[in-house]
Amino acid sequence: MNLDPLDAYPFDIVVQIGTFQPWLHAHQLALDSALQQAPRVALVLAGATQAPSVRHPFSLEQRAELLRLSISAGQRPRIALYALRETYPPGADWQAVLAALEPAGGAAPRLAVQAEPGLPPAARAGAVALPYPHSDAAAAWRRSALVAGPPPALPPPGAATPDAEAWLAQWLEGMQCGRLREEWQALEQDRLAWSTAPYPVTKVTVDCVIECAGHVLLIQRARAPGRDLYALPGGFIDVDETLLQSARRELAEETGLDLGNETPRGSAVFDAPWRSQRGRVITHAYHFVLEAARPPTPRAGDDASQARWVARDRLPALVGRLHDDHALILAHFLEPLRDDPLIPLSW
Repeated sequence: MNLDPLDAYPFDIVVQIGTFQPWLHAHQLALDSALQQAPRVALVLAGATQAPSVRHPFSLEQRAELLRLSISAGQRPRIALYALRETYPPGADWQAVLAALEPAGGAAPRLAVQAEPGLPPAARAGAVALPYPHSDAAAAWRRSALVAGPPPALPPPGAATPDAEAWLAQWLEGMQCGRLREEWQALEQDRLAWSTAPYPVTKVTVDCVIECAGHVLLIQRARAPGRDLYALPGGFIDVDETLLQSARRELAEETGLDLGNETPRGSAVFDAPWRSQRGRVITHAYHFVLEAARPPTPRAGDDASQARWVARDRLPALVGRLHDDHALILAHFLEPLRDDPLIPLSW
Protein backbone atom coordinates (compact mmCIF):
# COMPACT_ATOMS: atom_id res chain seq x y z
CA MET A 1 0.00 0.00 0.00
CA ASN A 2 1.33 3.45 -0.96
CA LEU A 3 1.14 6.10 1.73
CA ASP A 4 0.29 9.69 0.94
CA PRO A 5 3.63 11.55 1.11
CA LEU A 6 1.98 14.11 3.41
CA ASP A 7 1.60 11.36 6.02
CA ALA A 8 5.39 11.29 6.32
CA TYR A 9 5.29 14.66 8.07
CA PRO A 10 4.12 15.13 11.68
CA PHE A 11 2.52 18.50 10.76
CA ASP A 12 0.78 20.05 7.76
CA ILE A 13 2.17 23.54 8.42
CA VAL A 14 4.90 24.93 10.64
CA VAL A 15 4.49 28.64 11.35
CA GLN A 16 7.76 30.40 12.12
CA ILE A 17 7.27 33.89 13.56
CA GLY A 18 10.15 36.25 14.23
CA THR A 19 11.51 39.71 13.67
CA PHE A 20 14.62 38.18 12.01
CA GLN A 21 16.72 41.25 12.72
CA PRO A 22 18.71 40.14 10.79
CA TRP A 23 18.19 36.75 9.15
CA LEU A 24 21.28 34.68 10.02
CA HIS A 25 22.63 31.17 9.50
CA ALA A 26 20.94 30.12 12.76
CA HIS A 27 17.56 31.09 11.30
CA GLN A 28 18.31 29.08 8.16
CA LEU A 29 19.04 26.00 10.30
CA ALA A 30 15.70 26.47 12.05
CA LEU A 31 13.95 26.77 8.70
CA ASP A 32 15.65 23.61 7.42
CA SER A 33 14.39 21.80 10.51
CA ALA A 34 10.84 23.07 9.99
CA LEU A 35 10.85 21.85 6.38
CA GLN A 36 11.64 18.37 7.67
CA GLN A 37 8.53 18.47 9.87
CA ALA A 38 5.92 19.80 7.41
CA PRO A 39 5.45 20.11 3.65
CA ARG A 40 4.69 23.83 4.10
CA VAL A 41 6.18 26.57 6.23
CA ALA A 42 4.59 29.96 6.86
CA LEU A 43 7.45 32.37 7.49
CA VAL A 44 6.09 35.46 9.24
CA LEU A 45 8.10 38.67 9.67
CA ALA A 46 6.82 40.33 12.83
CA GLY A 47 7.09 44.05 13.40
CA ALA A 48 5.99 45.14 9.92
CA THR A 49 5.06 48.64 11.12
CA GLN A 50 8.30 49.27 13.02
CA ALA A 51 10.62 52.05 11.89
CA PRO A 52 14.34 51.20 11.97
CA SER A 53 15.61 51.35 15.56
CA VAL A 54 18.20 49.72 17.79
CA ARG A 55 15.76 46.91 18.50
CA HIS A 56 14.56 46.68 14.88
CA PRO A 57 17.45 47.99 12.74
CA PHE A 58 16.13 46.72 9.40
CA SER A 59 12.96 47.82 7.65
CA LEU A 60 10.42 45.33 6.37
CA GLU A 61 11.73 45.77 2.82
CA GLN A 62 15.31 45.20 3.94
CA ARG A 63 14.41 42.03 5.83
CA ALA A 64 12.51 40.67 2.83
CA GLU A 65 15.55 41.36 0.66
CA LEU A 66 17.80 39.47 3.08
CA LEU A 67 15.44 36.50 2.92
CA ARG A 68 15.55 36.54 -0.88
CA LEU A 69 19.36 36.54 -0.73
CA SER A 70 19.41 33.73 1.84
CA ILE A 71 16.72 31.16 1.03
CA SER A 72 17.36 28.93 -1.96
CA ALA A 73 15.08 28.80 -4.99
CA GLY A 74 14.55 25.11 -4.29
CA GLN A 75 13.02 25.80 -0.86
CA ARG A 76 10.84 28.78 -1.82
CA PRO A 77 7.87 26.86 -3.33
CA ARG A 78 7.25 25.29 0.08
CA ILE A 79 7.47 28.58 1.98
CA ALA A 80 4.73 31.22 2.20
CA LEU A 81 6.16 34.59 3.18
CA TYR A 82 4.13 37.08 5.25
CA ALA A 83 4.60 40.34 7.13
CA LEU A 84 2.73 40.92 10.37
CA ARG A 85 1.46 44.30 11.49
CA GLU A 86 1.26 44.83 15.22
CA THR A 87 -2.11 45.25 16.85
CA TYR A 88 -3.31 46.64 20.14
CA PRO A 89 -3.97 45.06 22.56
CA PRO A 90 -0.94 42.80 21.99
CA GLY A 91 -1.72 39.27 20.88
CA ALA A 92 -4.53 39.86 18.41
CA ASP A 93 -2.02 39.95 15.56
CA TRP A 94 -0.85 36.42 16.37
CA GLN A 95 -4.40 35.14 16.12
CA ALA A 96 -4.67 36.73 12.67
CA VAL A 97 -1.78 34.55 11.49
CA LEU A 98 -3.43 31.36 12.62
CA ALA A 99 -6.84 32.34 11.25
CA ALA A 100 -5.33 33.06 7.82
CA LEU A 101 -3.94 29.53 7.65
CA GLU A 102 -7.27 27.84 8.30
CA PRO A 103 -8.72 26.42 5.07
CA ALA A 104 -12.17 27.49 3.91
CA GLY A 105 -14.09 24.41 5.01
CA GLY A 106 -12.55 21.02 5.59
CA ALA A 107 -10.43 19.79 8.45
CA ALA A 108 -8.14 22.11 10.36
CA PRO A 109 -4.46 21.57 9.48
CA ARG A 110 -2.05 19.91 11.86
CA LEU A 111 -0.33 23.09 12.93
CA ALA A 112 2.91 23.78 14.79
CA VAL A 113 4.12 27.22 15.84
CA GLN A 114 7.67 28.38 16.50
CA ALA A 115 8.26 31.88 17.87
CA GLU A 116 11.72 33.45 17.75
CA PRO A 117 13.15 34.06 21.26
CA GLY A 118 11.79 37.26 22.77
CA LEU A 119 8.40 36.97 21.08
CA PRO A 120 5.33 35.54 22.82
CA PRO A 121 4.16 32.25 21.29
CA ALA A 122 1.02 32.33 19.19
CA ALA A 123 -1.45 30.07 20.93
CA ARG A 124 -4.45 28.33 19.44
CA ALA A 125 -6.35 25.23 20.46
CA GLY A 126 -4.84 22.33 18.52
CA ALA A 127 -1.60 24.13 17.60
CA VAL A 128 1.60 22.58 18.92
CA ALA A 129 4.12 25.06 20.34
CA LEU A 130 7.62 24.04 19.28
CA PRO A 131 10.79 25.52 20.79
CA TYR A 132 12.76 27.72 18.41
CA PRO A 133 16.04 25.84 17.86
CA HIS A 134 18.52 28.65 18.45
CA SER A 135 19.30 31.18 21.15
CA ASP A 136 19.82 34.92 20.77
CA ALA A 137 22.04 34.95 17.66
CA ALA A 138 20.29 37.98 16.13
CA ALA A 139 20.39 39.95 19.40
CA ALA A 140 24.11 39.24 19.72
CA TRP A 141 24.66 40.36 16.12
CA ARG A 142 22.83 43.64 16.79
CA ARG A 143 24.81 44.34 19.96
CA SER A 144 28.08 43.75 18.14
CA ALA A 145 27.05 45.83 15.12
CA LEU A 146 25.58 48.82 16.94
CA VAL A 147 27.75 49.35 20.01
CA ALA A 148 28.99 52.89 19.50
CA GLY A 149 32.66 53.83 19.75
CA PRO A 150 35.68 54.28 17.51
CA PRO A 151 36.21 52.07 15.64
CA PRO A 152 32.72 50.55 15.46
CA ALA A 153 32.58 46.93 16.52
CA LEU A 154 32.05 44.58 13.61
CA PRO A 155 29.75 41.62 14.14
CA PRO A 156 31.01 38.09 13.62
CA PRO A 157 30.08 36.38 10.35
CA GLY A 158 26.68 34.80 10.57
CA ALA A 159 24.58 35.49 7.49
CA ALA A 160 22.93 32.58 5.73
CA THR A 161 24.75 33.04 2.39
CA PRO A 162 27.75 34.98 1.01
CA ASP A 163 25.33 37.32 -0.82
CA ALA A 164 23.55 38.11 2.43
CA GLU A 165 26.89 38.58 4.19
CA ALA A 166 27.94 41.09 1.53
CA TRP A 167 24.62 42.94 1.89
CA LEU A 168 25.07 43.21 5.66
CA ALA A 169 28.68 44.38 5.29
CA GLN A 170 27.52 47.19 3.01
CA TRP A 171 24.73 48.11 5.44
CA LEU A 172 27.26 48.44 8.27
CA GLU A 173 29.03 51.18 6.33
CA GLY A 174 25.85 53.13 5.56
CA MET A 175 24.11 56.14 7.08
CA GLN A 176 21.29 54.09 8.61
CA CYS A 177 23.72 52.06 10.68
CA GLY A 178 25.54 55.23 11.74
CA ARG A 179 22.29 56.78 12.97
CA LEU A 180 21.47 53.65 14.95
CA ARG A 181 24.90 53.65 16.60
CA GLU A 182 24.12 57.19 17.76
CA GLU A 183 20.77 55.93 19.04
CA TRP A 184 22.42 53.04 20.89
CA GLN A 185 24.71 55.48 22.67
CA ALA A 186 21.79 57.72 23.70
CA LEU A 187 19.84 54.77 25.07
CA GLU A 188 22.90 53.50 26.96
CA GLN A 189 23.36 56.92 28.57
CA ASP A 190 19.69 56.90 29.58
CA ARG A 191 20.04 53.40 31.02
CA LEU A 192 23.11 54.40 33.05
CA ALA A 193 21.32 57.49 34.38
CA TRP A 194 18.61 55.27 35.89
CA SER A 195 20.88 52.38 36.90
CA THR A 196 21.23 53.54 40.52
CA ALA A 197 17.48 53.30 41.20
CA PRO A 198 16.79 50.63 43.83
CA TYR A 199 14.02 49.06 41.73
CA PRO A 200 13.06 48.73 38.05
CA VAL A 201 11.90 52.11 36.77
CA THR A 202 8.49 52.64 35.17
CA LYS A 203 8.13 55.93 33.30
CA VAL A 204 4.90 57.74 32.38
CA THR A 205 4.38 59.81 29.24
CA VAL A 206 1.56 61.48 27.33
CA ASP A 207 0.88 61.66 23.59
CA CYS A 208 -1.54 63.81 21.61
CA VAL A 209 -3.53 62.78 18.54
CA ILE A 210 -4.74 66.11 17.11
CA GLU A 211 -7.17 66.17 14.17
CA CYS A 212 -8.33 69.16 12.20
CA ALA A 213 -9.97 69.45 8.77
CA GLY A 214 -8.97 65.94 7.69
CA HIS A 215 -5.37 66.28 8.89
CA VAL A 216 -3.34 64.97 11.84
CA LEU A 217 -0.56 66.89 13.58
CA LEU A 218 2.84 65.15 13.67
CA ILE A 219 6.33 66.22 14.65
CA GLN A 220 9.75 65.04 13.54
CA ARG A 221 12.02 64.20 16.45
CA ALA A 222 15.07 66.40 16.87
CA ARG A 223 17.23 63.95 18.80
CA ALA A 224 17.86 60.28 19.51
CA PRO A 225 16.21 57.92 20.11
CA GLY A 226 14.17 58.20 16.94
CA ARG A 227 15.89 61.27 15.50
CA ASP A 228 14.16 62.41 12.27
CA LEU A 229 11.30 59.93 12.69
CA TYR A 230 7.71 61.14 12.72
CA ALA A 231 5.99 61.07 16.10
CA LEU A 232 2.97 62.29 18.00
CA PRO A 233 3.51 65.42 20.10
CA GLY A 234 4.10 64.38 23.69
CA GLY A 235 6.63 63.57 26.36
CA PHE A 236 7.23 62.80 30.03
CA ILE A 237 4.88 64.17 32.68
CA ASP A 238 6.08 66.62 35.31
CA VAL A 239 5.63 65.74 38.98
CA ASP A 240 3.18 68.61 39.63
CA GLU A 241 0.85 67.95 36.65
CA THR A 242 -2.16 65.87 35.88
CA LEU A 243 -1.92 63.75 32.75
CA LEU A 244 -4.16 66.09 30.77
CA GLN A 245 -2.22 69.16 31.91
CA SER A 246 0.97 67.45 30.80
CA ALA A 247 -0.52 66.65 27.38
CA ARG A 248 -1.51 70.29 26.84
CA ARG A 249 1.94 71.53 27.93
CA GLU A 250 3.88 69.08 25.73
CA LEU A 251 1.71 69.95 22.74
CA ALA A 252 2.34 73.68 23.21
CA GLU A 253 6.10 73.19 23.70
CA GLU A 254 6.58 71.00 20.63
CA THR A 255 4.10 72.55 18.18
CA GLY A 256 3.15 75.96 19.54
CA LEU A 257 -0.52 74.88 19.56
CA ASP A 258 -2.52 76.03 22.61
CA LEU A 259 -5.65 73.94 23.10
CA GLY A 260 -7.09 76.21 25.75
CA ASN A 261 -9.96 74.34 27.40
CA GLU A 262 -10.55 72.01 24.44
CA THR A 263 -11.99 68.72 25.68
CA PRO A 264 -10.45 65.48 24.38
CA ARG A 265 -12.69 63.35 22.18
CA GLY A 266 -11.21 60.22 23.74
CA SER A 267 -8.20 58.73 25.48
CA ALA A 268 -6.44 55.38 25.86
CA VAL A 269 -3.56 53.85 27.78
CA PHE A 270 -0.80 52.02 25.90
CA ASP A 271 1.19 49.82 28.25
CA ALA A 272 2.77 46.98 26.24
CA PRO A 273 6.11 46.22 27.94
CA TRP A 274 7.96 46.35 24.59
CA ARG A 275 6.44 49.61 23.34
CA SER A 276 9.42 51.88 24.04
CA GLN A 277 13.16 51.42 23.58
CA ARG A 278 13.69 53.42 26.77
CA GLY A 279 12.45 50.58 28.94
CA ARG A 280 9.11 50.35 30.72
CA VAL A 281 7.18 53.40 29.51
CA ILE A 282 3.41 53.68 29.86
CA THR A 283 1.77 56.40 27.78
CA HIS A 284 -1.64 58.03 28.04
CA ALA A 285 -2.83 59.19 24.62
CA TYR A 286 -5.45 61.93 24.17
CA HIS A 287 -7.47 62.44 21.00
CA PHE A 288 -8.57 65.99 20.18
CA VAL A 289 -10.67 67.01 17.17
CA LEU A 290 -10.51 70.74 16.39
CA GLU A 291 -13.56 72.29 14.76
CA ALA A 292 -11.88 74.66 12.30
CA ALA A 293 -12.08 75.11 8.55
CA ARG A 294 -8.31 74.82 8.22
CA PRO A 295 -5.57 73.63 10.60
CA PRO A 296 -3.71 76.32 12.58
CA THR A 297 -0.07 76.87 11.65
CA PRO A 298 2.25 74.86 13.94
CA ARG A 299 5.63 76.06 15.21
CA ALA A 300 8.21 73.38 16.06
CA GLY A 301 10.05 73.62 19.38
CA ASP A 302 11.62 71.64 22.24
CA ASP A 303 12.13 68.01 21.09
CA ALA A 304 10.68 68.66 17.62
CA SER A 305 12.72 69.71 14.60
CA GLN A 306 9.54 70.10 12.54
CA ALA A 307 5.79 70.13 13.12
CA ARG A 308 3.38 69.57 10.27
CA TRP A 309 -0.18 68.58 9.46
CA VAL A 310 -0.49 65.33 7.50
CA ALA A 311 -3.61 64.40 5.54
CA ARG A 312 -5.29 61.35 7.07
CA ASP A 313 -5.13 59.40 3.80
CA ARG A 314 -1.34 59.94 3.74
CA LEU A 315 -0.78 58.33 7.15
CA PRO A 316 -0.47 54.71 5.90
CA ALA A 317 2.56 55.73 3.82
CA LEU A 318 4.30 56.94 7.00
CA VAL A 319 3.71 53.81 9.09
CA GLY A 320 7.29 52.55 8.72
CA ARG A 321 8.66 55.98 9.69
CA LEU A 322 6.82 56.49 12.98
CA HIS A 323 8.59 56.42 16.33
CA ASP A 324 8.09 53.50 18.76
CA ASP A 325 4.43 52.34 18.69
CA HIS A 326 2.92 55.62 17.47
CA ALA A 327 1.46 53.83 14.44
CA LEU A 328 -0.56 51.69 16.86
CA ILE A 329 -1.74 54.74 18.78
CA LEU A 330 -2.90 56.40 15.56
CA ALA A 331 -4.59 53.17 14.44
CA HIS A 332 -6.50 53.03 17.71
CA PHE A 333 -8.13 56.40 17.05
CA LEU A 334 -8.11 56.71 13.24
CA GLU A 335 -9.68 54.57 10.53
CA PRO A 336 -7.02 54.91 7.75
CA LEU A 337 -4.45 52.85 9.65
CA ARG A 338 -6.75 49.96 10.52
CA ASP A 339 -6.01 47.11 8.15
CA ASP A 340 -5.58 43.35 8.05
CA PRO A 341 -2.62 42.44 10.27
CA LEU A 342 -1.24 39.81 7.89
CA ILE A 343 0.38 40.95 4.62
CA PRO A 344 1.32 38.29 2.00
CA LEU A 345 4.75 38.95 0.45
CA SER A 346 6.10 37.65 -2.83
CA TRP A 347 9.46 36.04 -3.47
